[in-house]
Amino acid sequence: MTSHLDYQTPKLKRSILELVTLVEDSVQKAITAFQQKNLELAKKVVEGDKQIDAMEIDFEEECLKVMALYQPVAVDLRMMVSMIKINDALERIGDLSKEISKRVIALCDLPEPGAYFDFQSLFGSINWMLKNGMDSMINLNSDLARKVCVKENEVDEAYGKIAQEILRKIESEPKHVQCYIHQLAVADMMEQMGDELKKIAEDVIYTIDAEVVRHQN
Repeated sequence: MTSHLDYQTPKLKRSILELVTLVEDSVQKAITAFQQKNLELAKKVVEGDKQIDAMEIDFEEECLKVMALYQPVAVDLRMMVSMIKINDALERIGDLSKEISKRVIALCDLPEPGAYFDFQSLFGSINWMLKNGMDSMINLNSDLARKVCVKENEVDEAYGKIAQEILRKIESEPKHVQCYIHQLAVADMMEQMGDELKKIAEDVIYTIDAEVVRHQN
């Protein structure tokens, strides 16, 4: 039984790495589409989300089959549970990339856009969490995963700052309210993405250290 499980686990890891690659690409394209107001790139992200959804479903089914057949325990069980949760978080990040891209499409369609805000700090923190969160998962590095959890505080701070700026602009320039609401929605979805990346890091810590760090400050 152990030999079969040892054979299945690397296959599952390869599958989730394929999903990681797709999700990372989707996030980067969504950010670039927003920064450049690139309509065609935004449409590609929306269309590409179908593949992410399909892979998420297939991976979950494979994990459930392995758990039913081989009944893993201890660290193997933690690994399986974490991979299912990470799979779900990755799909959610893909959805957020798609929704950001839909906002880009809406912004490109506005006849009179208002001012655009500086998302650089927010995007920078998300990119750091994305890269290091995925590295912590691939390399089973709980120390790096803990740093990713801490980094999420910077995402919250950057989101709070830009949200305040946008709300003030809505009050002073109500004629451009659509433009500002779309940008506020993008900021909010980036903050949600930070939450999902933190969840992935928490699951990495659980897998390696058998420690539940959810809901801790």
